[in-house]
Amino acid sequence: MKPGKPFSFGMRPGARPAPVFGLPGNPVSTVAAFELFLRPALLAMQGARVVARPEVTVHVAGGYRKDPGRAHYLRARVVRHGEQLIATPHPKQGSAMLSSLVGCNALVVIGAELTELPPGGAAPAILMEAV
Repeated sequence: MKPGKPFSFGMRPGARPAPVFGLPGNPVSTVAAFELFLRPALLAMQGARVVARPEVTVHVAGGYRKDPGRAHYLRARVVRHGEQLIATPHPKQGSAMLSSLVGCNALVVIGAELTELPPGGAAPAILMEAV
């Protein structure tokens, strides 16, 4: 996935086993890995009934192109336009660009098998705040 690697998980052995999470070093990769893996795990360990953020279908303004083989999680701003949700990806998607999270309220999921999403194409998005 991009951003968000490398991510690791293991269990500390011994009399008091405990989960151990290893987050990536780049700031945006850390946020993506936290949202997708660590946050749900921590909520589940606390007994929460709902651990996943809401997922919706959005239409991606401008479309998107990538190489196949790895899922991309685009930082985007999602707004309502009538009955549709429109996602505008941040223009800078580098994993070291912490500023690319400012103003973004969703992670748009571009599947590993895809190479192109046409302008206005539909994609799933994980909402990080209400829209």
